[in-house]
Amino acid sequence: MKLVLVMLLFLAMHAFAWFGANSQHVWREQPNAMLTALMFGVPVALTAYLATKYGYEFFDSLWSVRMVAQGAFYICFPTLTWIFLDESPFTTKTIISIILSAVIVFVQFFWKDA
Repeated sequence: MKLVLVMLLFLAMHAFAWFGANSQHVWREQPNAMLTALMFGVPVALTAYLATKYGYEFFDSLWSVRMVAQGAFYICFPTLTWIFLDESPFTTKTIISIILSAVIVFVQFFWKDA
């Protein structure tokens, strides 16, 4: 259960970061994109803190936590960019990157060090 929580927190963190950084491109008529970025800063920090806390408790390795966070990023970024900016993630380079990120996450989940 803790592992699911870690993944959900990292997905939320990356979604908050994506909107904080890219809302200026999604809603171009937005008068104050900097204010939006600042508003997303606290949720990013809190979800990163909690995901790292629980992830370290689960894996007992900060490297594993980092790899899971990177894998969550490659799930979140292409999806949000495709939905909100209509930039296709279906290029060869992006598909290979997504597959490699999924492999990294699966290695961290299922490969236990001795």
